[in-house]
Amino acid sequence: MRRLLLPLLLSALLAAPALAQDTSAVTDPPTEVACVDVPGQVEPEPAPDPMICRGSR
Repeated sequence: MRRLLLPLLLSALLAAPALAQDTSAVTDPPTEVACVDVPGQVEPEPAPDPMICRGSR
């Protein structure tokens, strides 16, 4: 009986941490970002076209 009980007990002790792991915490991060409107926030105006100056030669 002891020869059967000892290996079963040891295998149960070795398998317990693997069964206790929480797999729900390992998920993919969300890929979508929600837009939030903030009252009083003004949209920035687009930057004007850059001025390109040419030097005289």
